[in-house]
Amino acid sequence: EKADGEVKEMINLSHKTLSDIVKEIRKLSQSLVPLTLGDIGLVESIQGLCDSIIQAHTIEIELHSRHFEETVLTDNLKLMLFRIFQEQLNNVLRHSEASHMHITLESDAEFVLLSINDDGKGFDTTAYRKGRGLSNISSRANLLNGKMDIKSSPGNGCTISISIPLSEVEKGVI
Repeated sequence: EKADGEVKEMINLSHKTLSDIVKEIRKLSQSLVPLTLGDIGLVESIQGLCDSIIQAHTIEIELHSRHFEETVLTDNLKLMLFRIFQEQLNNVLRHSEASHMHITLESDAEFVLLSINDDGKGFDTTAYRKGRGLSNISSRANLLNGKMDIKSSPGNGCTISISIPLSEVEKGVI
């Protein structure tokens, strides 16, 4: 009986400790949000990054967000989408030799979609070894219970599409 009480106490203490850790991680992740993302939003933050890249590189970048409702997204989801965009932008600049890049942010009642298309050299999706950048993107999408789709072939650029279910936002998962 004494052992049962000790086990219950240990479980309760462990649960409280885990709850405290989760709270601290949430606080930390909120402090990591780029200042502009919290101040001006996801679309404007992506546009600002695009504008700075255009000045430093010979690439044209277009951002389309006409069918995008940002107000339904949590700060965490905005941050994850921003980081996914940063990662793919880095991939495009390092590997693709692209001269044009098109970014589309869309949302409807069920999903938020981030699509990044470039006119670079592309690659064979069946033969490539997933690099760190694509692995990071895939991991972030998985954390959001989303999906990553890659369409590319040699000489035909690359399109990466990330689809995140908004039901996860409603459940408070993200």
